[in-house]
Amino acid sequence: MINTLLLALIFTIIMTIVWLIYKQYQKATYMRQIVSALKSQHDEQNMILDQVTVPEHKINKTQELKWKLLQAGIEKSEYLQTQWAIYATALILAIFPYFFFELQTSIMLTIVALLIAVFAPNLYLDSAKKERVEKIDHDLSSFLDLIIIILESGGGLKNSLNFVANEAGDILSPILINEIKTLENELSNSDSKTAYDNLAKRTGSKYIISMVDFLKLAEETGMGVKTIFENQAKEIKDAEFFAVEKKAATVNLSLTLVVFLFLLPALAAFIVLPMRAGGSILGGF
Repeated sequence: MINTLLLALIFTIIMTIVWLIYKQYQKATYMRQIVSALKSQHDEQNMILDQVTVPEHKINKTQELKWKLLQAGIEKSEYLQTQWAIYATALILAIFPYFFFELQTSIMLTIVALLIAVFAPNLYLDSAKKERVEKIDHDLSSFLDLIIIILESGGGLKNSLNFVANEAGDILSPILINEIKTLENELSNSDSKTAYDNLAKRTGSKYIISMVDFLKLAEETGMGVKTIFENQAKEIKDAEFFAVEKKAATVNLSLTLVVFLFLLPALAAFIVLPMRAGGSILGGF
């Protein structure tokens, strides 16, 4: 009875991994169909509506994935390749242990494979997004200081963005420079609200999201953007200062832990062991 249940569990896990791979293949096929239909839009616009009907929930999922990829700075093809590699690794990990290990170990590895297949793609995206946001936030206060200097000298917001994007390449990270250029381009070709919202969605930085909210409020109330940038720069610098203080506060605890775990036992062994062996610390002197 137990063996039957175990085999049923193994079969369920393997079929789940296969189902995930099939759904990913189905999604890729579906996206190729949409792209193929959109390419013929100029010649066969009416046929597109007949051939491709996109449900609303699939549009929302596609848009959500699009913004996640932008926040992580990953191309869709790169993400799909990584996802396929994860699924293939999980499938191999779920099947091959039964040829080399005991049943209990194989079942544990199969469960691990299922967890990898389910959670690893999202963890990969979240990790890439976190790394990119940290790079943006690291240079954001310097970017705001440069914008404030240009605004104080009489320049406008668009001129400030253009000057920083072209002249601050050696100071700011390439990621932030690209975001500035994209924002400048969108401000020139669309309304400011859309440009600000897209900037917040592309970066995912809490500081930029807060700054965007204040910029939209400034347009409605007539508040000066210089004041907004000054407050935002001060908030970022305060947060960085508190982060440094926090790290400094934990250094003493880390050093104490290292001393108690490694240095004191070694020192005690150096003193006690020769004495128990009938020797002395000085080696007979």
